[in-house]
Formats: sequence, structure tokens, C-alpha cells
Amino acid sequence: MMHRLFGRGHKPDRAHGRFQSLGAVREAETDWQGALIKAERGSLRVDIIAPDCLCIRFSPESSFPLPRSYAVHKTDWQAHEFELEETAESLLIKVSGGMACLINRGDSRLTFLTPYGTLIGGDAQPIAFRQGEFRLSRALSPDARCYGLGAQAPQLDLRGKRYTLWHSLTKQDLPAHIPFLLMLSQQAVDAIFWDNPSRGYVDIGVEDAQQVIFSGSAGELRYYQFCGTPMSILQRYTELIGRPPLPPLWALGAHMLAPRPISAESLRAFATECRAQQIPCDALALAPDYMENGQPFTWDNARFPKPSALIGDLSRRGFKPLLPVTPLLKAISPEFAVKSPDDKPVRLRTAHGEASLIDLTAEQGRAWWSERYAEILRAGLSGLWQAEGLPTLPNSARYACDGAPTSQAHSVYTGCMASAAQTASLTAHTDRRPHVLVRTGQGGAQRHAWTGIALGERADWRTLRRLLSAVLNSGLSGALFSGALPNYTLSEPEPELFVRWLQLCALLPLCSLPNPAQAAPLWRVAPNYVAMARQALLLRYRLLPYLYSVAAQAAQQGTPMVRPLWLESPKELALRAVEDAFMLGNSLLVAPVLEKGVTEREVMLPTGNWYDFFTAQPYIGGQAVRLAAPLERLPILVRGGHVLPLWSAQQYIGQKPLEELLLRVYAGEAETSLYEDEGEGFAHQTGDYRWLYFTCHVAPSGDLTLSWRRAGNFRAPYLRYRFEVYGVTDEPHSVYLDDTAAPLWYYERGVVEFTATQPFQRARIEMRQRHDQQATLLRAPRRH
Repeated sequence: MMHRLFGRGHKPDRAHGRFQSLGAVREAETDWQGALIKAERGSLRVDIIAPDCLCIRFSPESSFPLPRSYAVHKTDWQAHEFELEETAESLLIKVSGGMACLINRGDSRLTFLTPYGTLIGGDAQPIAFRQGEFRLSRALSPDARCYGLGAQAPQLDLRGKRYTLWHSLTKQDLPAHIPFLLMLSQQAVDAIFWDNPSRGYVDIGVEDAQQVIFSGSAGELRYYQFCGTPMSILQRYTELIGRPPLPPLWALGAHMLAPRPISAESLRAFATECRAQQIPCDALALAPDYMENGQPFTWDNARFPKPSALIGDLSRRGFKPLLPVTPLLKAISPEFAVKSPDDKPVRLRTAHGEASLIDLTAEQGRAWWSERYAEILRAGLSGLWQAEGLPTLPNSARYACDGAPTSQAHSVYTGCMASAAQTASLTAHTDRRPHVLVRTGQGGAQRHAWTGIALGERADWRTLRRLLSAVLNSGLSGALFSGALPNYTLSEPEPELFVRWLQLCALLPLCSLPNPAQAAPLWRVAPNYVAMARQALLLRYRLLPYLYSVAAQAAQQGTPMVRPLWLESPKELALRAVEDAFMLGNSLLVAPVLEKGVTEREVMLPTGNWYDFFTAQPYIGGQAVRLAAPLERLPILVRGGHVLPLWSAQQYIGQKPLEELLLRVYAGEAETSLYEDEGEGFAHQTGDYRWLYFTCHVAPSGDLTLSWRRAGNFRAPYLRYRFEVYGVTDEPHSVYLDDTAAPLWYYERGVVEFTATQPFQRARIEMRQRHDQQATLLRAPRRH
């Protein structure tokens, strides 16, 4: 039987019958992991993962087999002390130094409390189940805002819609790719990870305005409850599901699609013209039609007679070619294929004829597929990317699922493909960090790959706004490195939209340049706006040492590279309404332009002092301010007290030696952490890295002190460190590096500049002379 490649998607058997609930608690018992609660019509397990994280499981029986989860990565948690207190009305499971779970004896509803006894959240209704469906109903505060669920929501606050827990190609669904939900009200922070990949939904205030309903159709009802601040919750959650590895430095450069029709000749011409136009770019994503007759692991010999020579030419011009991956194969051994009930491979119609889908939910299928891609990567290709969506197979299709229920396969397949692609890259290049880019997917994909957000075919202002919301919610869901997927089907944007689109993409984790449907390079799409496009990309390349530090913090701590303004200031309630600005790391506030014709805009600032990145104009936080937004640039503010590292502009990573690091210091009270290593390879895993810690302090007298600590063994290549200190209110009297007067410094219009050839412990900018002070040898106007 033949099946369409991109169908509307099958649905499991419809749930039927009346819902039943757990009923009253009958008994409870404890073990080293937690507590087993037996009720009239089923059982609950409450397992202690950490003092701020509990795992809740429901079973209609009393058995709880060892769970198999593609999404959860860490399972070796240490045991924690807890107490079970029983009264006539309730049971209280209290973790030592941590959160608590209150269980109502009458109907088995759960309520969660902080270590201080305040409410986190709880069940609005008891857990309910019927044949083909189970559901969790949680109370939703009237003022709560909801975030997460992956990439496809049309706005940042998810409230008021139902989201399908199923990857679908239909336009009617709002797919929730990662079922992590963060709910913020004035009184509480409530967060849940729904660990069930079967088809279901998350209803946020639609069926009942005061409830969030999680629904699943197969497998086990299992979820994780978190406690803490939004940032600490994200750190614990990403520890649970796994964090992405530190990417190679070049992956933070710009990604561009190769023009179609693709050939060795067209790629060489494109690379030459791109460098001639001085458009910064590192990653060049090839089109799927590099293959011969649509067959993976092959090159079309007519158009690519010598692939290795081509890849070498592109590499010498600074391009890292990315190869598109596909799990569809024309000829495949039956043992590796997804099968129909008659044990034959399921056959699909494609543009190149019939094909089968390799079963990447099976370990042997992943191993075979990754080795085939490793062979072709050895020609010198730098990474892999998923250019096309996955097919939807019939309900009868059989997957291996590593022994887990087959119902999981549809949702976890992308994660399995990401894992196999990462293995292929590591196998092919043992001395290089992998770079894999896949479409949105749950099942642990974020541990192995960056997330490319597919935006459809329309390039309009609404889609641009949706891109920002999708990236922010992806980061809040654990997909820390995301951005727009390179896209051949995007319609051609108008010139103003094109510039604003690129300006936003240049400040997202994944910087993917917009390509219209005809795949023309950007200098042909908007020739009169090339200078503005170039300026946006050059800014990104100047910011690369900062972006790399933010990426390192994401990989180590689970903090999103881009984040809503409220994430680090959750008590500033006015910030929760801001959906059109974001923080890039914790130093930069970006206010993109998302509407046509806008040349200035308003933004609500977090508390503290802020400086305009381009003009150094100071702003006082905790209020709304109007910022200039001319077409050639976006409003960007720097947090006071922070140190921002910058490189000189370049067209690609490694184009020229890095002899100078510019460090912009913005007056205020704060500490900044910056990360350095080789940018490639794995020496950082054995200690060849360095963290730089800067602490800025301004005394009542106006004197500014900058302390500089270092930790790690990496030796940076810089010959000098140039400092620009902004926010100095008057001309200083002296500048000291440690206890020695700086031999040369400059001052003009509130900026002090000095240079050091070696790191120092402390720099002081003093506004008045001390009696024991050594005079500065030379003072001059600031350089321009």
C-alpha cells in the first residue's frame, strides 16, 4: 500500500466512555525514592528528584515499571530526605529543605507548596481517565501568564488557546513541540514538564478559563513539578532533559542558503560574489537536490563531478558547508525500515519515486544511518541540517522505539534523528564539535541539535513577530539555540521588512539569512539595502566574543541565550506584558522593530541604569522610554555595570588574527562573566578554557573601579586589551592599572579610553588628585 508523503496525519482511536477519577486515598507507603499513594481507582507515585523537583506518575493499577523517556536525560539523582505526615484530611510529603506535596484524602487532588509553605499550584480537578485518554487539570490563576511549549505559538503569552501535542503539517493545529509550561502569576511561579509523547493537547483556559488541561492518549501519565524562581526552574529543568553541548564558534556566524539550481559551478560563483559583496557568512546550507535522483549519501555526478575539490574551495573562502539530511531511502534493508503490519517496509510516494522511512527509533537503525552520513561528511563537510519536514505515516506503522510504546514514535523521531546526526558528525570529525540543525521536535532533540523554526511561506510583519515569540518560547522550553530555519519557500519580503527581518535574525542564537522563494542572494533581492544588511551582520560578528560567552553559559547552566525581559526580574510585573523586546544574555536589551514604517519605539526597561549601544546615551530603568529606531539599526541598550567584549569586523571566523579585544565598560554596579577557548575541538573539556570575571563599582565621589579576575588555562591570542569606559561624568584626574599610573589614556564626552598589554587585577579611574598620587605621564583627547 502506498501513502502520501505529507498527509494531514493519522489520529489514534477516539477516546470514549465517561471519565473516572482516582477517588479517595486508601493507603500510603514510602520508599527511598518517594511515596506510593493507593486510591480507589488507581495509584500515584510521588518521587523526589531534587528538593525543587518532584515526579508525579499515575497508573490505573498499582504497578510502576521503570519509565522509558526519550525526553529525560538525567536519571541518576541522589536520594533526599523527606517526611510523610498524615492527618484525617490529607497527606503531606515534605522534602527536607525543599518543596512539599499535599494530597487530599477525599479525592486524591495534589497541591504543591514552596519550602516556606506558600502555594505553587495544584489540581483543579482530580486526575481523570477513560479508554484512550487521561488528563491532568491544573488551577490557572486569573492573572497568570503562560510560556513555553516550544516554537509554534503565534504569541509569547500562550493563554487562551489549545495546543496540539503532536507534530502536524496542517495549518489548523497549533503544535506544542516541547510540553514544558511555565505559569507566572503575582503570587506564584508554577512549572510543569509533561513527559508523555503520545498525541494529546494542552488547553490553556479555553475549556475552562481557570484551568490548564494536559491530555494524553497512550503510555503513562507522568509529569515533573518544579519550584523556584523562573531562572532556577529552567536550570533544574534543563538539567533533567539535558543541555546542548558548546557549539563551535563558527556556528554563531551567519547561515545562508545556497542558491538554486545547485551545482559546483553555482556554489563557487556564489561564494566568490558573497565575499566580493562583503556579506559576512560562515555556514552555507546546501539544498537537498545535491543528491543523485533523490538518494541520500550520493552526489549528482553531472553537477558535482569532484565534491571534495568543491568543499575545499568553499572552505578556503571561509564557508562551512552544511549537508541536508533525510531519513527517506529508495533502497533500504527491511531490518532498518519502518514496517507495516505485514512486516514489509512502508512505502511512500516522493518527488523521486517510492521510498521507505528508516526506523531511527531503533538503535541499529540510528547506527547504520549515522555511519552512512559519516562517510559523506569525511569529504570535508562541516555539519548537517534538516531541510524538509518528516512524513506522516499511517496509524498501523510499526516502529521499534527501543522497546518503548510505538505511540511515542511520531513525536520522538526528530530527537532520534538529531542524535544519529550528531553521532555521524562526531564519527566523521573526531577533532571538531558537531553542528546539527533540525526542525522543531521533542524527544530530546535539544541535546543534540539546534532548533530551526519553520515559518511557512509568507514573509510579512506578522510572521516576523511570530518568529520572535517562537524563539523566546523555545528558549523557555529548553531549546536554547534556535532561530529561523533556512527556507527556500519564503515569499520575497518588501525591502523595509527585509532589513528589519535580517536585523532581528542577526541577534538571535541561530542567525539565518532570509531567502525568498527563488533563492536569490540578498544583494539581488534588495540591492539598495545591502549596506544596511551588511551593517547588521557586521554588528553580529563584532559581538561574537559576547555571544560565545552567552552560549557557554547556556550550555553549562541551561539559561536561554535570548530571553524575555522578566526572566531575571520576575517581580517587576510590568515587564511581563513586554512581548516585542528581549534580553540577549544578561547584558544587552534588544528592541526590534516589528511594524512597518516605525522609526522610534517605546520599551519598558528593567530597573537599573542602561546605555544606548550606539550613542552611549544613559537611561534610567524601571520606566518606559522612547528609543530612536532608524531603518539602518535596531535599538540596543547595555546594562550599566556590565563589560561588553567586541572584536574587529570580519567576513568569517578566522579571516584574520585576533590581535585586540575591545572591552566596553558601562558605569554601574554589576559583575560580568566572559568565556574564552579555542572555539573548536574538545580541549575545553580537559581544562583549556578561561573565564573572565569583571566587577564594576562607582563610588559616591565618582571614582570608578574595575576588578578583573581570571580562571582557567586558555591563553588568548590578544596582543592588547583596549578599554572604553562609558558614563564617566567628568574628566578624570588619573587612571591607574593596579598600582601604576596608566602611561596613556584618553577622555572625551563621558568616555575614558586606555590600553593594557597584559591583564591586570584592578583599574581605577579617579576624579580628584590624592596627595600620594603619581601623575599620569600623558593624557590626550580620545581617539575616534
